[in-house]
Amino acid sequence: MLSLKKTTRNVSRGPTGPTVVSVDDNEFVLEILDWYLESQGYKVVKCSNPSLAIEIIEKERADAVTLDFEMPLMDGAAVAVAIKSKIPQLPIIMFSGSTEIPQQTLDLVDRFVSKDAVNGFGAVGDALDSVLAERKKRPSVRHAVVGQKIA
Repeated sequence: MLSLKKTTRNVSRGPTGPTVVSVDDNEFVLEILDWYLESQGYKVVKCSNPSLAIEIIEKERADAVTLDFEMPLMDGAAVAVAIKSKIPQLPIIMFSGSTEIPQQTLDLVDRFVSKDAVNGFGAVGDALDSVLAERKKRPSVRHAVVGQKIA
């Protein structure tokens, strides 16, 4: 006699993982990145306006940012400077098709992924996993300064 086992799946009602703010002026790229990252368990907040991205990042309490380099009004370097000046520990993954990104911009971000890379969206997911895992390993300021009061 053949017995059938009832299987249950844990069905979530949307991503509950880390929040990623994706900043890109290309709506198509934002949609694909949103779809891919949400399938990996991330909550994604899309932003096509780089000048609004900084406000959104602060409001959403982002865990990480994906950021295009070439955008109108404000390029990725200016956005990265603004983010790092307000939230220096926030990981930034630059995801760009540009091949001529200044070294000083690359020094501001935690990882760079080329949009031309094979499986570039997967590489962004891998980069996010990596920077967020590294961030968890770092002791917080409160734990690093043992025995001293922190103002």
